[in-house]
Amino acid sequence: MKILFILLTLTHSIFAQNILSKPQETNNFEIKKDYKLFYIQVGTFRNMKYATIVFDHLEEMNYPLRLKEKQIGLYNYFKLFIGPYRTKEEAYLIKDSLPSQYTDSFVLTDNN
Repeated sequence: MKILFILLTLTHSIFAQNILSKPQETNNFEIKKDYKLFYIQVGTFRNMKYATIVFDHLEEMNYPLRLKEKQIGLYNYFKLFIGPYRTKEEAYLIKDSLPSQYTDSFVLTDNN
């Protein structure tokens, strides 16, 4: 039993040294994001309560939603987005299919 334990310990030790002693490979290139994602901004709210009401309404319709808080001066604003979408055309199709109370919504990229 002792011999088995010693053998397993040595095997583990040798295996660990081989893994740890291998030089780490590095990639000398930078990954660039060459695509944009598109969102539909449905509203900007100063009151989280109202943002939540609209969020819940759109969530019932199974839209992918994001709620971002942004401080401007002394005030916090809550921006509500639908998305992301891979193409501008897809975002506009969704925007145009929204209920009439969201006609003021607009499409923007994730760079904004």
